[in-house]
Amino acid sequence: MISLDQIHLLEKKVEGAVAKIAQLQAENDALRKSCAELTNALSAKSEQLSAFEQDQGKIEDGIIKALDRLNSIENSILNAAGRALSGQEQFSA
Repeated sequence: MISLDQIHLLEKKVEGAVAKIAQLQAENDALRKSCAELTNALSAKSEQLSAFEQDQGKIEDGIIKALDRLNSIENSILNAAGRALSGQEQFSA
């Protein structure tokens, strides 16, 4: 036969289990919220990285074009200087 003490012990265990379940559900909700926030932050950072990579490519292209222009100007100056020297040598001779 079940005694009154056994029933009280069972009630305490059930109440403890219910309290633990409620605690775990609250913890689970907090973890899910944190996970969602982190997922959103990761998405935002991924978008920023993509934009940065695109900008970096444009910057690199601009630098390469500027260097090409400088090389072209340098070549023009060197060619003009070479022609001037050739003209002076012919004039002297």
